[in-house]
Amino acid sequence: MKGHYKLSLDGQVIISHIQGQWSGTTALRYAEEVRELVAGLSAPNFAHLLFLDDWELGTPQSQFITERTVSWLVSKGMSVCAEVFSPDHLKEFILNKTTANVKGNLSVRRFDKQVDALDWLAARGFERSNNNSIDLEIL
Repeated sequence: MKGHYKLSLDGQVIISHIQGQWSGTTALRYAEEVRELVAGLSAPNFAHLLFLDDWELGTPQSQFITERTVSWLVSKGMSVCAEVFSPDHLKEFILNKTTANVKGNLSVRRFDKQVDALDWLAARGFERSNNNSIDLEIL
């Protein structure tokens, strides 16, 4: 399935639902849109909540663009990232490579339940302003 995503901002939390197989084009489009979201943030620090159960990995080009996007996000104030997906060793391996360059500046935790990720973010001062459930529908 072709790569898709849904991006939103809730308080100081960027929410990303990632789906399908990512190409360099999809990763570039995502990077541009996430930069626009970050430009609208008012606080110096923010969090990222990623839903990755429907992600089917991507091309080497998408990996390179994603690594650069993560580095840029950290340089702009992303301090924590909660990744939500069912245990998957290949995804974990690729995600570890994505954050390798920012290890000391970014706290990343993985969860298999949305509620646990939200609790972890809230404990770090990143509560959502909208307490409604998160809509994960893309198409």
